[in-house]
Amino acid sequence: MSEVLAEYNSKSNLDKKYRVIRGKDGKIYCDCWGWKRTRNCAHLEHYKQFLQPNLQHSKVHQVDYTDDKELLSAISQAISELR
Repeated sequence: MSEVLAEYNSKSNLDKKYRVIRGKDGKIYCDCWGWKRTRNCAHLEHYKQFLQPNLQHSKVHQVDYTDDKELLSAISQAISELR
């Protein structure tokens, strides 16, 4: 089952939250647009630096998917498992 590791409020939309998630595949994702585009974001960096400092030097934001469709599908699956 997927697990929410951290939750962050959006700076531009106070009604929106972004989540750092560990999927069933063991990989760590963020559901924000920046992470989906670049595989890194401020939420994940904050999580690695302050909430899980032992992950600071690991490459948790790098995933082994060959294309964006496969990656977005994995993120969607991880998010749907949270509900």
